[in-house]
Amino acid sequence: RRLDLNARVLAAIETLGNYDASRLVHHASEAGDVDALVRYAPVAARDAATSGAHREAAAHYTLALAHEDRFTPAELADLFEECAVERYTIGAAVDAAAAQRRAVALRRELQDDRGLGLSLRWLSRIMWFNGKPAEARQAAKEATAVLRNVGDEGLFAFALSNESQLAMLAHRTEEASTLARRAIALATTAGATPVLSHALTNLGLARWLSGDPGGYEDLREAVRVALSIDDVEGACRAYVGLVWSMLDEFRLDEAEPLMIKALALAEEAEFIGFLAY
Repeated sequence: RRLDLNARVLAAIETLGNYDASRLVHHASEAGDVDALVRYAPVAARDAATSGAHREAAAHYTLALAHEDRFTPAELADLFEECAVERYTIGAAVDAAAAQRRAVALRRELQDDRGLGLSLRWLSRIMWFNGKPAEARQAAKEATAVLRNVGDEGLFAFALSNESQLAMLAHRTEEASTLARRAIALATTAGATPVLSHALTNLGLARWLSGDPGGYEDLREAVRVALSIDDVEGACRAYVGLVWSMLDEFRLDEAEPLMIKALALAEEAEFIGFLAY
């Protein structure tokens, strides 16, 4: 009886049009209608991600990927990567890694260099979050090698900035600064604003670790640039850098208002990973 009722509600909503995809996913799941589920779950997941409902987005991606035989390899590569990013966003690092490894494997099969380079960049980030720096560095170096040849300076800048980030986290400050400056120059030329914020954060932290107080201005600029384009991850990263640096120097009165802003931003945008961090 319940299956039948949910199937009838699903049909009625589809007939009416102008529907909320998440409602369709709910009724499709309750009705056991796999065709409808795989049709609407990706739409609902992307809608949720766009609106900042990242836990809901991750749940919808998981529902869709339970039926991966219903998607083409190219569709699956996108779905696994999008799922990985949402899991990373909500702090589910282990699950994010599993999904991103699948995305990378599919990109290799598809011989999509642009997609592969971007997927490797994400894999690098997620592996670092999983406490696997060697795997993060390996993915980062391959991402740079691949994206060097795709004819997109902005993407190549992102790969360089990712390597800069890993160098900075390992306190290899000279290497981090050199890579960050290269990334900043390329990103500025290409108009790749998210990459600019990412690289400025790396440069600012590398300079601060080297004892250069000018790094604070780089970090403040990274926050400003990220917020100007609603790049929540970029802003949270830069805020973390600023606050951490100030706490290490016992500049508590300066750190507190920045921490309050960072917490509010992460909570409102449902970036649970950064909120917990």
